[in-house]
Amino acid sequence: MNISDIYREFKQYSLLEKGMTAGVFKGILYSLRMLTRYLETQTLADFSTESVRSFFYYGRSERQWSPKTYRNHWQYQKLFFDFCVNRGYLRQNPVMKLQKPKLPERIPRCLSHDDAQKILYQTFNYPWRYKIETYRNHAIIAVLMMAGLRLQELLNLRVYDIDLSARTIFVRQGKGRKDRIVPIHYRLLPILRQYAQKKQAAGKPGEWLFSGVRSTKQLSQKDVRAICKRVSVAAGVKFSPHVLRHTLGRELADNQVDTKIIQKILGHASISTTQIYTSLSWHPFENSFQQAKLY
Repeated sequence: MNISDIYREFKQYSLLEKGMTAGVFKGILYSLRMLTRYLETQTLADFSTESVRSFFYYGRSERQWSPKTYRNHWQYQKLFFDFCVNRGYLRQNPVMKLQKPKLPERIPRCLSHDDAQKILYQTFNYPWRYKIETYRNHAIIAVLMMAGLRLQELLNLRVYDIDLSARTIFVRQGKGRKDRIVPIHYRLLPILRQYAQKKQAAGKPGEWLFSGVRSTKQLSQKDVRAICKRVSVAAGVKFSPHVLRHTLGRELADNQVDTKIIQKILGHASISTTQIYTSLSWHPFENSFQQAKLY
């Protein structure tokens, strides 16, 4: 049996039964295509531990894979071959005897308080083409920086996900397909309120909180990255949407907010991920999220 013969069955299992995201499924297909091209076969019986090991050695030595890339391919192929074993197409998973390299511990890059303030100031005072862009883009940067949403989580926000009276943001199906509620910091509240008023006054209906200037179409990751790039140049501060998220984690740790609360706000699956920010904390302020300065 060939791999191509079971792609459709695997797709249905992945997306409909297992609930896998489209991004993960595409990653698996990409990894499998690399594997079949390298081994020059699509016959399942040809995928032994030794043949698959040679592919991973090739990736590390010839393509200079990082440990993270190696582990991603390992995980993707494990998911596919687990499916093949469960359906009786293979006797054993050929990647299970391959060791995964340890990932190096990396300290996330965060912004200083001064740089964070520069970014907020430049976003609001940048000569955007349309007035509504000023309030929209200021709100985008502020939500990333003061609510710590991931980029796609921000883009997926609907208008009704923001409850200004309850001061909460409902994050729908974040990483790991998990919902969570994020508190709106008191400094973020007027920014969101002002944007909501300007959006309504401009006659911009639609379900998406952050949409196009001349349409109700949902913004893309490319759109937000372009906004960040313009602000970055204007402020003289290099940053990305994820750096703003890291900056919130560091700020909350600085303010001695309980690690479990930080975990819930940022939506980390493991507390160990959250604890990275405690190693970055160096000058605690008030002991609560609501009192934290947040720029």
